[in-house]
Amino acid sequence: TERSSGRTRIVLFRLDSSDDQPMRRWGEIATDLSDARGFCMRQIDPGISVVVFDRRGEARHFMVAQAPDGGLVSRESQRFRINRPGTGCAIVTGENHLYVGHARRGFWRYSLSPQVTSPPRLMGQSGPSMIPGSASVSVLSTLPNTYLASLDRGHDAISLWRIDRDDLSWLGRVEVRDGPDGPKVHGLGDLDAYGGEREGFPGGVMVVHGRVGRGDPSLKFVDWSAVQSALGLETRPGTRPVQPNLVPVP
Repeated sequence: TERSSGRTRIVLFRLDSSDDQPMRRWGEIATDLSDARGFCMRQIDPGISVVVFDRRGEARHFMVAQAPDGGLVSRESQRFRINRPGTGCAIVTGENHLYVGHARRGFWRYSLSPQVTSPPRLMGQSGPSMIPGSASVSVLSTLPNTYLASLDRGHDAISLWRIDRDDLSWLGRVEVRDGPDGPKVHGLGDLDAYGGEREGFPGGVMVVHGRVGRGDPSLKFVDWSAVQSALGLETRPGTRPVQPNLVPVP
């Protein structure tokens, strides 16, 4: 985001590894928000669904597409108010739902279908009371389930949930290690997750930003099969076994 005259602009970049300049500024989306607190996007063919909200909970939903000249075209499709928002959000394209961490406990679920007027639903409050609040949220789908990954507010562990219709089933928490039996990765941030096969990760992957000891922060890629193994979940048939680099925590 960029701020100008007390308002926030969302700036999008395009990535192309075949270009001599792999990351190029694509365009921007003007908003009437003063201080963005959460941002998330997901590709929904033929465009991109984008949500941004501020500290007051004012939220804007945009649909982004590519213009004939290759530029960015955006259209605001919804605006709504989030009650006591935390930080971070995630979009589930199959359900067309937005998940936002609550400031204290649980997650709000909002519909991103303009024609749907159902009220938001507070989910995930049935989990253990010691689960920290969420600092970042991501969602991944691996048949037959969809999961919500939440970076704990202390930035030291990740909580995992399974999305079950109108609620969340808590599965457990994991710490990330720097390789099998390696030291703990701390200062976690910028959690993201992708379901389905990715290069080198046939079962999906979680990506976090963190550091080991006093080293510089770097991206850590965690095989989703290792997450399932650490929490005792069933893995997808045909998925290769992996060396665990996660440790379950209470």
